[in-house]
Amino acid sequence: MIHEFAHKLDLLDGILDGTPPLDGEALGLPSAVCDCEMLASCAAAAAVEPEHGDQDTEPVMHA
Repeated sequence: MIHEFAHKLDLLDGILDGTPPLDGEALGLPSAVCDCEMLASCAAAAAVEPEHGDQDTEPVMHA
């Protein structure tokens, strides 16, 4: 249910692009939090499955 609500927030600007309509600095914090959590998730996955943790692929970071 929360996931579907997030889609509704995303569509407030009429564009389904994974980002709610935020301007400037307001977009920076959620993006930084997601980047941090993505890195933590990748590290946790590598700890569980170390054979996949040595790949050259890195998560995409937002500017």
